[in-house]
Amino acid sequence: MYKGVSTFNLQAGAVILSGGNNRLPTTTVLTMSGGSALILGNSTGGVNQAVAALNAAAGSTMSLGTNTLTAGSAPVLAGALQMTINKGGTPSNGKLVVSSGVLTYGGTLAVSSIGAALATGDSYTLFSASSYAGGFAGITLPVLPVYLGWNLSSLPTNGVITITVNSAILAGGLARDRRQWSFGAPFRPGNSCRGRAGCPRPGRRDA
Repeated sequence: MYKGVSTFNLQAGAVILSGGNNRLPTTTVLTMSGGSALILGNSTGGVNQAVAALNAAAGSTMSLGTNTLTAGSAPVLAGALQMTINKGGTPSNGKLVVSSGVLTYGGTLAVSSIGAALATGDSYTLFSASSYAGGFAGITLPVLPVYLGWNLSSLPTNGVITITVNSAILAGGLARDRRQWSFGAPFRPGNSCRGRAGCPRPGRRDA
């Protein structure tokens, strides 16, 4: 542990806090300048670091992995914030908790994923605070299959992101399927189609 530390100023380079004896006291005021990086634990999770205050300037990087960082007061987020989702046997994800004060989003947010494939209905709480404000200049999320999408409607109010079915893609796919069906069976080359409704016209290709 960084004993006796009340103010921790990261000017440049990277500091890794892996838990155990390698962590900051909970009374620390953590200040990050541009070009500095804070790496919390590793992708397996289980590291919880608390600080009294957090000020991350533009150009700084906080990489939480699947671990939790708790700020005792309203943080300043102007740099890059990175988190990881691990959908393994025991699902976990990076999380920023604010014990007191408003969590004002700022800077950029990038979320990556490891473990099992993400699926519809998956929900992840990335932030926890009594109130929220602001917004990210950019958000990068794991790529999903075309029929799924990220729902960020709850991010501004409770810090949650959820995977849902991409209704527009699904509806479009069903519409295309309907145009290919006639009398309950799909038309295939070689099938007798003369005089049947829904059959492709000669010299015309189905849409």
